[in-house]
Formats: sequence, C-alpha cells, structure tokens
Amino acid sequence: MTRWKSKVRIGMMFSYTGISVAAVLLLETLCLSLVFFVVVFSPRLDATALGNAARIAHAYAQLASKQVGTGSALNPEITFAPNTPATLTPTHGDTSNPDMTNSVPYIVSPYPGSQQVAFALLIAPDGSVLASSNPGAYPLHVPTTTFLSARAGLVAQTLKGEEEQQITVTATGRSGLASVPIFNQGRQVIGAMYVQLPPEISTSSFFTNFAGGFLLAALIVLLITIPLGAVLSLIITRGQLNRMQRLVDATTQFVAGNYTQRVQVTGADEFGVLEQQFNLMGEQLVESIQQRHMLTEQNARLAERARIFRDLHDGVKQQAFALTMQISTALTLLDTQPEAARAHLHDSETLAYQVQQELTALIQSARPSVLSEKGLATALQEYVTAWSRQHHMRVQHHIDACTLPPLMEEALLRITQEALSNIARHSRASAVTLDLSWQQHLVTLLLQDNGCGFDPDDPVLVLRNGVGLQSMRERIEALHGTLQLESKPGQGTRIVVSCPYPHEQERHGEAPLLTGKEEIL
Repeated sequence: MTRWKSKVRIGMMFSYTGISVAAVLLLETLCLSLVFFVVVFSPRLDATALGNAARIAHAYAQLASKQVGTGSALNPEITFAPNTPATLTPTHGDTSNPDMTNSVPYIVSPYPGSQQVAFALLIAPDGSVLASSNPGAYPLHVPTTTFLSARAGLVAQTLKGEEEQQITVTATGRSGLASVPIFNQGRQVIGAMYVQLPPEISTSSFFTNFAGGFLLAALIVLLITIPLGAVLSLIITRGQLNRMQRLVDATTQFVAGNYTQRVQVTGADEFGVLEQQFNLMGEQLVESIQQRHMLTEQNARLAERARIFRDLHDGVKQQAFALTMQISTALTLLDTQPEAARAHLHDSETLAYQVQQELTALIQSARPSVLSEKGLATALQEYVTAWSRQHHMRVQHHIDACTLPPLMEEALLRITQEALSNIARHSRASAVTLDLSWQQHLVTLLLQDNGCGFDPDDPVLVLRNGVGLQSMRERIEALHGTLQLESKPGQGTRIVVSCPYPHEQERHGEAPLLTGKEEIL
C-alpha cells in the first residue's frame, strides 16, 4: 500500500468516526430539545393552564359578586385570608363550588421562591389592589401598575368589562393567567379578579427528573459508537481507495498529454459520478480545443466586419453625402447658372471616383487608396480643400507630417472626415480650424468650429449623430488614444484627439511638410 493511501485511510477512519459521533450527538440533542419543547412548551399545557386560571378567576369573581349583594361596590374588608368574615377562600371540606377545590394558597409573608406559587388579586375600579392572596409580595392599596406593569393594559381592559387570558414566560417556565371582570346586580363593572398560576412543568423540574437519565444513556451510546465507527470506516473505504487509485493513475496520464485516457465507471455513487465526469472532461477538452480554433476564426471575421462597417460609415458614407450635396447644388443651378452647375458636376464626378476607389480598397481589404498613394498629410490637405470648396466654409489648418503606422493614419483620416461631415450637417458654422501636430511621443488632432454648438449630455445627441461619435471613439481607443469633446450651445464645438506616437517611428520621422498656418477660402 502506498504512503498516500495509508494516510488517506487513517484520515477517513477518523473522519467517519468523528461524523458518527457528531451525528449521534446531534440526534441526542435534537431528541432532548424536542422532548423539552413538547413537555414544557406544549400548546395543550398552555390551554390547560389558561383554563385552570380562568376557572379559578371566575369562581373568585362569583364569590366577590355575591358578597356585594344589592350594593354597588366591593366590600372594602374583603380578603383571601381563610376563616375571616369576608374571606373569598372556601372553608375546609366545602365542595359547594367545585372550581374552588384548587384555590390559590394564602401566603402571609413573602419567601424565596414565592414567584412559583399561584396568587390572586382583587382589583378595585381605580386599579389598586383591594385584596391579595400574597400581601407580602403584592401589598394592598397599591396600584397594580407598580408590580404588574407589563400587564397594565390587560388589567385596564378587564376593568372595562372584557375578560383577558394570557400565557406569560418566566424564568421557571410558562404560566397561565386570567383576568375577569366583577359585575354587580346591575351588570356594572365594580372590579376585576386577577389570577396567575405557576408553570405546570418548570424547566428545573424537567431537567431534574428527565435530563439526568437521558444524558447517561447518551454517553453509553457514544462509547459504543466510537469503535463501531472506526471498524466500519476501514471496511467501507477499501473499495473507495482502490477506485481513487485508478482515478489518480488516469489523471497522471491525462496531465502527460494522453487526452484519450478514460476510466471505467464502477458504480452510481459519488465516485461513479467522478469517474463519469472525468471521462466527460476528456471529451469536452478535445471538443473545446476544436471550438477554440473555430472561435478564433469567427472573432477574426467579426473584427473584419466591424472594420469594414466603420470604413463604410466614416469614408464612403461621407463622400456619398458630399456627392449628393454637389448633385443637388448642380440641379439647382442648372437652369440659371449652367457653368456653375457644370463645375459642381465635375466635382461630383471626382467624388464618385473617390467612392469607387474606397469601395475597391474595402473589397481588397486595403487601407484607403489616397493614403497609400499620397500619405496622411497630403490626403488631409486635399480632403480639407475639397470640403471647404464644396460647403463654402473657411478652413484654417496646420498639418505636420510624420511617418505613422497605417492604422493610425487611417484612423485620423476617418475621424477628420466624420467630424467635418457633422460640422456640415449640424453646426451652421462659418469657419473651421484643423490642427495636426506631434511632439513628445504624442500625435494630436484638433478640430474646432464656430457653429451653434450643442449639449454633449443631451440624449437626443445619440439619435441626431447616429453612430458617428461612437465610431470616432472606437477608432482612437483601439490605438490606446483618447477623444475629448467640448461643446456648449451657441459656443461652437471642439474635438481633441490624442494618440501615443510610436517610438520606433519617431526615430525615422520626417520634417513637417506644411508649416505655419494656411487658410482655404
């Protein structure tokens, strides 16, 4: 037997034994608790306690009412003391009232443990004690709220003519109490009778009479459980350890790269489930490897689709819009200014050719043709010049030239096209500023107009600008850059695009092609 198997067997033996002992202890505790709650807190005992308290209270109330006779108030000399003229306690051997056979005892002075003894109080209409079966603990002529504050409301309701019953929880158990009104012959409430009985079965008596024997029996059961659990654990774990060994060997083969390794399912228990899951894991791993290759190809296709969508939106769409504007202007001037209309139609022809070139580039999955042929600086300058002429808007621009990665050049061109398209459609501006510069490893593109501006937090912006702003952000964030949009109603719009300049390109950078500032009118 291997060392690990011996350690596991010893550990499982202690585990089985500990679980057996814990299970027995839990079962014994539950049994003791169940018996305790059934005996001490039984609803039947509560009903019995309430019935006894109510029966005695009614009997006392009847005696007190009889002593009133034709009067309208209780006898101020009434008492619970036996063998006195106005006593409420029946004489020895008096069986005329069977409800009084278990009347409360009369206690002359308080003594330790008196709280467990039944007591009765005759309460005057003003809430004070008129007679008490335990005057030492509940003295006469004292308001009941002094020592029955928790049940002041109950006594008050009784003095209004309502009978009240309640189970109260004390340190020794659950006791029943009853408070019934006392009526004169005119059915007027002249007082109340309050009776509280001790618990039928107290907590201390339960543990004294039952728990001792129960604990002794529980100890004997535990002493038998310990060796029995150890022997059974050695018998039960033998087969399980052998099955575990087979799983260990199979796992070792699996780690070594033998993904065809499988184990025989030898049962329907937890080890059988583990064997099934091991075999399923092997099948799923092979399938996962295949799916990973498929997912990689799918992600590449989705990324290419997203790129083409952005290029269509930021390039072809903007040029198509400009083409539409040129044709619309030409149609407007065709009858009155044919030469001007002809010029716009020539521009339209140029734009249509550019759209064709862009679509060809997209089909060939290449960068925009103008970038491949002329570079970013020249492409930007030509595009801005054409846009300014098409929209009759003055553009002041400054463009630095440097060698940038193709993706960065394409992103900056597309962002410029989208921004200028938004200015033409929404800003009502008369002048635009464009600045492309690079310094200290950072390329910055600034676009600013003097148009009507807008509130960037306005949700209508999303509906008005479509996916334009989101496309611009996605392009520059893909290059680890940022786009800041600043605008206020009536104060124009400012867009600042910043992108980290690649170090290896900086070492081979070129001098600016365009310096200073130029204006296109």
